[in-house]
Amino acid sequence: IAEGRKYIKTDNLDEAQAHFEGMLQRPKSLTPEELKTAKQLLAFTLAKKGMKRLQSKKYEDAASSFEKVIHDEGISDTVSHKRLRQFQLFHACALYEAGKQYCEDVDWGEAKKLFEAAKKTGALTGELKKKALDYIQECKDKRKELRKQAKVEGKTEKIDFDG
Repeated sequence: IAEGRKYIKTDNLDEAQAHFEGMLQRPKSLTPEELKTAKQLLAFTLAKKGMKRLQSKKYEDAASSFEKVIHDEGISDTVSHKRLRQFQLFHACALYEAGKQYCEDVDWGEAKKLFEAAKKTGALTGELKKKALDYIQECKDKRKELRKQAKVEGKTEKIDFDG
């Protein structure tokens, strides 16, 4: 555990995560208290990684880090309910922001999936929830528009080749 804490202190979060996950692979070699501490430190490490990824605008990676804390029962059961709710909100916001990035890249299909995933978390607050729904509709409309345009262009090309 001390070694994992050193990795956290030196901000070597990938090593810390690997160390704690390795410890959890051998639960019988740990006392119940060590096991609980390793789980808590893994949750802390993943959350810290998620926050750093949010700050660097790596939203999908951030969402992945928060998701590990939230959905791994072995980890999430060591986190307070209040803290878990915060991680759920961070997870939803990371998905939402990732969706916005895909909108900027004009990848409407992927954007829609991320906005729907953010909505599905149930953690978005009123205004963000409404915006996510608006983005989902916008993505649907843009995809439909692109398909229509591609269809028209495809027919135009055929006409040109035949003429």
